[in-house]
Amino acid sequence: MRIAIASVVGGIIAMVFGSLWYWAFAGQWQAAAGITQEQIDKIGPVMYLLPLVCWIIATGALNLLFAQLKDNSLGSLLRATVMVWAAGAMIATVLSTFFGVRGVDLYWIDGLHLLVALLILATTSKFIAHR
Repeated sequence: MRIAIASVVGGIIAMVFGSLWYWAFAGQWQAAAGITQEQIDKIGPVMYLLPLVCWIIATGALNLLFAQLKDNSLGSLLRATVMVWAAGAMIATVLSTFFGVRGVDLYWIDGLHLLVALLILATTSKFIAHR
């Protein structure tokens, strides 16, 4: 039950963080992605619901991974999270940006967003599900 609670709470926190992150870097991100505000506005509520669901699932997956670790200290969970980011999210960000021929600012805007959001999820999970 604590993993489910941590997954929902972590998903919401990651969504709030992402909203603030992309608000702060909106102009740079839009220019690098080659997208206009009008195009973003046309997406509608799916723009918020889909990432929220994805963050909840990601938090659940991290929690299941963390449950397998012998050491559930915050440091151990953060190290595991950086490894997950390096093995998946970082590669996906670099390859999708490179082969999508999009602006290089997306490397650091999207890549750092994912890393920090995942570290937030790990910290949230530590204090809710892996005490």
